Amino acid sequence: MTTPRGSGVKMMLNHPVSTLKCDGTVTDFCCHPGKNACFAATLKGTVHWATVKGDSVTETATIESTDAEEMCRNVCIEPESDTCVVAFAGGSLRTFGLDSAKAIRSDIRADDVCALTSVGANVVACGSEDGTIQMWDLRERANNNKPIFSSSHHSDYIAALQPFTHKRNDLLLSCSGDGYLGVFDLRKPKLIMLSDDLEEELTCIAVVKRSNKILVGCDGGNLAIFSSGQWADMSDRFPGHPDSISCILPIDDDTVLTGCGDGIVRVLGIQPNRFLGGLCKHDGFDVSNMGFTFDRKFLVTSSADRFVRFWDAKLLSDDDDDSDDDDDDTNSASAIANNSRTATAPKAKASAETNGDSDDDSDDSDSDSDSDDEQQSKSNQSKVRY
Repeated sequence: MTTPRGSGVKMMLNHPVSTLKCDGTVTDFCCHPGKNACFAATLKGTVHWATVKGDSVTETATIESTDAEEMCRNVCIEPESDTCVVAFAGGSLRTFGLDSAKAIRSDIRADDVCALTSVGANVVACGSEDGTIQMWDLRERANNNKPIFSSSHHSDYIAALQPFTHKRNDLLLSCSGDGYLGVFDLRKPKLIMLSDDLEEELTCIAVVKRSNKILVGCDGGNLAIFSSGQWADMSDRFPGHPDSISCILPIDDDTVLTGCGDGIVRVLGIQPNRFLGGLCKHDGFDVSNMGFTFDRKFLVTSSADRFVRFWDAKLLSDDDDDSDDDDDDTNSASAIANNSRTATAPKAKASAETNGDSDDDSDDSDSDSDSDDEQQSKSNQSKVRY
């Protein structure tokens, strides 16, 4: 029996470049998709707005709940309207203008929200503790408290919601504590399918391999890998994390970061599945969320303390030639980065147009990938915990 390895993994980065200290425990954060800014929600009912310039992080505004005892659960950016959407524990979704940090709308009622994301122009989706998924049009005021879509197909809390485009289809993925992956058509909108029961809580989602593969983190430390369009069951399984996988962040189409309950951010190669090393860690706290600043200069992480941490992300980029020879962190990261991708690996954020115009290629890719799934799955069973 192989002894699991966890906290003894050597980290490439020992200290963040900068931190943002919040006034309460951080429950969620997001990075702006078009600006070097991030937004952190806290149990104290505040949302801290911060801008990143050079190596410094400056807090620019703070939103506070109108109820002193009301905490913030989730936060996301809706880029079309350039607004910050905040879910409060009291049951309200409120929107704030990014230019003024002033409230725009506070009449949307959505109880027990635990997942929140933008899914289209002025539309957000939220998932609740009871498994309900709702979509709201932020411009619609005539039908107060009436979402444009509602689903109760899940029976437990919604852990994550992930929109993506595959073969010109706009979809929304949901994962839940009930062990099911949900797939929704955003244009209808309607449920397409629920997967088979994976028999463990599902915690997070990421899209890789030019939208052909879906990674789903599990409470038991496994990565379930689904092939797009084949939603009934996973096509591959990547075991080995010593604790629950709380978040996944793609670096490129073949490499991701995972945040784990043991506090370590790991670098993983996907199909072939392999652990490539530890990037950084949060001592004593699980890694609850991750993101990149818009310029990808910083990896941003949060945990169940009062800090949002900004790590030097240049170690994860393709341009490693300028690294100093005496910089051990850079040398080790360069080796991992160079070994974990091909020279022409496409970025994870492939455009909808690219996916749509390469339907034939995608079909071939799916076929090739799926043919290797059984072999990969067998080899993965011998993976050790890292």
